[in-house]
Amino acid sequence: MKPSMTSLPQPFHLLSKPTGATCNLDCKYCFFLSKEMLYPGDRFRMSDQMLETYIRQLLEAQPADEVNVAWQGGEPTLMGLDFFRRSVEYVEKYRKTGQRILHTMQTNGTLLNDEWCAFFKEHNFLIGLSVDGPREMHDAYRVNKGGAGSFDQVMRGWETLRRHEVDVNILCTVHAANADHPLEVYRFFRDKLQAGYMQFIPIVERTTQEFLSLANLGWGEQPGADRPLYTQRGGLVTERSVGAEQFGRFLIAVFDEWVRRDVGKVFVQTFDVALGSWLGQHSLCIFSPTCGGALALEHNGDLYSCDHYVEPGYLLGNILQTPMAELVGSEKQRAFGQDKLNSLPKYCRECEVRFACHGECPRNRFITTPDGEPGLNYLCAGYKLFFNHIDPAMKVMASLLRQGRWADEIMQLPSTQASEGFVTGTNSLVCAGVVTPVEGLSPKTLLDFPGGKTMKRSPIALLIFVFLAAAIGVRAQENPLPEAYTGVAQGTGGSVGGKSIHFDFRITQYTTDEDVQKFAQLVKDQGTDALRRVLEKEDKGRLAVTGSTGNQIAIARKRTQGADTVITIITARNMPFIELYNNGRTTDYPFGYLQVKLDAQGKGGGQIMAAAKIRFDKKKGQYQIESFGNQYIKAVNVRPNK
Repeated sequence: MKPSMTSLPQPFHLLSKPTGATCNLDCKYCFFLSKEMLYPGDRFRMSDQMLETYIRQLLEAQPADEVNVAWQGGEPTLMGLDFFRRSVEYVEKYRKTGQRILHTMQTNGTLLNDEWCAFFKEHNFLIGLSVDGPREMHDAYRVNKGGAGSFDQVMRGWETLRRHEVDVNILCTVHAANADHPLEVYRFFRDKLQAGYMQFIPIVERTTQEFLSLANLGWGEQPGADRPLYTQRGGLVTERSVGAEQFGRFLIAVFDEWVRRDVGKVFVQTFDVALGSWLGQHSLCIFSPTCGGALALEHNGDLYSCDHYVEPGYLLGNILQTPMAELVGSEKQRAFGQDKLNSLPKYCRECEVRFACHGECPRNRFITTPDGEPGLNYLCAGYKLFFNHIDPAMKVMASLLRQGRWADEIMQLPSTQASEGFVTGTNSLVCAGVVTPVEGLSPKTLLDFPGGKTMKRSPIALLIFVFLAAAIGVRAQENPLPEAYTGVAQGTGGSVGGKSIHFDFRITQYTTDEDVQKFAQLVKDQGTDALRRVLEKEDKGRLAVTGSTGNQIAIARKRTQGADTVITIITARNMPFIELYNNGRTTDYPFGYLQVKLDAQGKGGGQIMAAAKIRFDKKKGQYQIESFGNQYIKAVNVRPNK
């Protein structure tokens, strides 16, 4: 029987589990180990026929030009490297014209070697590596089948990934063994591993009174004991689970360290997503009003509503029997996602931080509100602590971005100012109606940071050509050598949130002060179209999605800011990241804009306007750059392209 269809699916994310729940580790909190019980006697290996069917249907079903081919487990590397070589071959066979692929994998890292990591690098894989902190915290629960810790094996995998310069995101679960040591965990990742990207995932193992004692033993096979199947039932949690306020305090401690010294250098998913909420954007399903766009595919083709709901009641069907597009777009899946909003208790609907939380993930909604209504999130108390604590700093960073400035300017403020309730004026911060100049930020400095969040057809009043010109100390280099960089363009809101595109840019010549002044006069006298026609003939290098021809760079400028270097690029055509906007392409916004801030090693990030308009506002006497679309795009992991 075919599922009831509502419409073709929106862009969605699918985690494929080629080994099912099979893993070479026996992590005590990993509820997914018990999912083996759903398929008794199975080999738990995705066949080559299923692999080809999965890849073909995924590429056919996705309406977006950017498609994430994501692998998880169990432990996906147990399939062997040849399996993933074939997956890449099938992607090349079935990808549609203009379709770009991001390959990702979540792994425990214990089986990685040079051959694996060379393959990841060759095909631009993004790897999520599970690490729970320093040795004693990691080994508390992340153990092998013999009960021994896995830390040394994981660190060997990490070093191999680093040696091959593979993009890695640290996945750290927060549980009873590490939750009281937030700074030790964070500093281990930042300082010891020198990781720039990390996620903190709360361990909440839900269970019933009947199964509590068995669940406390772990979810792997227990000799002489009946193993329970993990399902979303019960109002109790295991002894390994993090406490609600304990998790909130963990996030607060890490945030306070991050906001003082690491903004723009270290990317923590919860903080990035929270900043999006303060900007009116929702990019992660757990903090969005509705969900349903993140599904899971088992090794045999069974498609489930969510990775956390791999259980019989949430089985949508099998892709060998019903096309993936029909299952993803089915009424059952739509209802699953809508129920996140419909089931929200009154206590949550009236909460002051609802805009940032939206009740978090339904899997954790198993306690009652203070007035006895069911459906409150187990982590509610912690999230309320966290979101209320970060509110002042988030308001500052959000307002900086709305002005076209950089969020990391918050680190230039005294800590007392950054932690109090401010809103921004043109080039100052306003507190209780009193305008106070920001120390170290002059009106000229404001112009140093274009490219932040903009609403559709709502211009940022940036004096763009003044910014590019020598009036604020920008100088074109004399006879510069070509400079090449690589990075990742990352959508941050709406349906494009979290979607990424790898890109490169190469600058062969910097634009002179005289040319910048000429361009400024041209747009003032003759308008945007005249500027576009002239800039189309300029060639200062090339910016491209990795593997494509890309766009000529029309204007390239470079300057120093303290120990950092700021590079600004304008193209005479939309940049190739325009697909990260919901609104699509537009001929009325013909330019592209990229600005990155790099450290002494040439590494850093910035922001992108994939489609922009440059014009002169005669009433205000200002040059303005206006972004098209209601999402903004981050440039992350920018570094020299060797």
